[in-house]
Amino acid sequence: LHSFPTRRSSDLSAKWGQIVIENGPIYKDVSLFPKGHREWNWLKTDTHHHPGITEKDIKDLLGRGAEEIVIGTGFEGKLEISQGAWDYIRDHNFHFHSYQTPQAVEKYNNLVKEGKFVGALIHSTC
Repeated sequence: LHSFPTRRSSDLSAKWGQIVIENGPIYKDVSLFPKGHREWNWLKTDTHHHPGITEKDIKDLLGRGAEEIVIGTGFEGKLEISQGAWDYIRDHNFHFHSYQTPQAVEKYNNLVKEGKFVGALIHSTC
């Protein structure tokens, strides 16, 4: 687990197979939250391309202080969001954004620069 100040200012970037945190580590898939980041291990939450990101993935980000969530569904948008996750999103009060990875990275960087408490799940391949 890597830590950085709340509302960090370093930029996130992505290319196929790599999510790069400025002056930090490189990840294949990453979970970002207001005070840190870590490798996003799909096995821990039973995440797969289909049915997709789980309610557990979303709850983890909110539990780590995120008030707004950005999802990067891959460069080709093949990572789905499960019905359980959509139900959870609908039933709870937070801002949610889902884009293909390049647009998700841009959205994440912009929200962080605005001082938002952002969580993100970013997938670096398909």
